[in-house]
Amino acid sequence: MTTRTLTAAFIGTLVLSAIAKSACNGDYEVSALPFETPTSDFIDHRNGTVTHKTTGLMWKRCSEGQVWRGNTCTGTAQAFSWEGAQLRAQEANAARDADHDDWRVPYPYELRTIVETRCWNPSVNGDIFPQTPPNWFWTAAAYTGHDLYAWEVGFLFGDLSPSFRTSELRVRLVRNAD
Repeated sequence: MTTRTLTAAFIGTLVLSAIAKSACNGDYEVSALPFETPTSDFIDHRNGTVTHKTTGLMWKRCSEGQVWRGNTCTGTAQAFSWEGAQLRAQEANAARDADHDDWRVPYPYELRTIVETRCWNPSVNGDIFPQTPPNWFWTAAAYTGHDLYAWEVGFLFGDLSPSFRTSELRVRLVRNAD
């Protein structure tokens, strides 16, 4: 290979890295892995919501209990039982959070689409979802075969697990984008 070819390849790699920017704001980043949720995959509506272009889902940028102020989430993420998480979605709809009334608790496959496996503690793009605690978050799916459980996604490592519905977990609401 010529020097010119190597230089072009190096510059191309730098450009692609910049385009696929994502932020790991947690304790650890596995730089050998590609970003799964680059910032460029999201449309920022500047009202505390983003739309994930890949899935067409609109997400609240803050966990429930936190408030979007300026360009970050402030306050503390609240914990809810599984039934409490469903009620929180109803409250958000009654209040027309971000001018919408169709917020809901996401299904496991939906919540997993915002997990950033390159990052952990928390495993999320911190530019898009700032101040996300590295805790378990409820999904809308009951655990088949055992009515005392429902599915949860952990934002420490991004794993999926069943949990007692009475457990107190965090919630991030979603809706289908218009």
